[in-house]
Amino acid sequence: MSTNLHVSANQWRMSILKACIGAHVARGVAEDIADAGLALLALQHDPLPSVLACLNNHQSHTSTVTWPNGSDKVEFGQMHVLHHGPSVIDLAQSGTTISCQIDAPDLLLGLAQARLHSHGVTLHCNFDDDDWRTPTIALQQINAATSSRPFSLRLSQTDEPVAMNMTQLPQPSRENWCELQDFTAEILVPADATSREDAGVGDGQTDND
Repeated sequence: MSTNLHVSANQWRMSILKACIGAHVARGVAEDIADAGLALLALQHDPLPSVLACLNNHQSHTSTVTWPNGSDKVEFGQMHVLHHGPSVIDLAQSGTTISCQIDAPDLLLGLAQARLHSHGVTLHCNFDDDDWRTPTIALQQINAATSSRPFSLRLSQTDEPVAMNMTQLPQPSRENWCELQDFTAEILVPADATSREDAGVGDGQTDND
């Protein structure tokens, strides 16, 4: 359905980043989620339904995690990708096979795909104890609306970073885009020196603030 919206790659990334920060997601995690969103968009997959669902649930859920104990396979308890997704990716990138229960499978795949573009790291995933596959193939086979399913990640290979194709990106529905902007509004402050110093952010009027 045509929305008459024309959102650039930079607008996509900055809006997702600001929305995550507005929902009190840690800055480093928010940056990874924004990068994951771009990676999904490059695969012609709209990340907003999952991003918005996670942001809406972010403050109303708690997560428990059993951290690595030295074994080559790490078992995680119930968790939310916005809380611990980047840590899962970092561990998988280091060569540890990760098993987890994940609430937003497409965001996890986006995180994995983003590392291919930024670090040249190819990660393979396995869900529901099925065959290992690339994030691109897995994304075609999962139902993004499916929640809390078992996932495993492992390092496949490391090579040169792969450039993203950022032409003809999917465009958001107007409803989803407006909801995302509601989250970004949480970090807007008046454009004066005192408020900027207190809040530690700009006035948020452009994508470069």
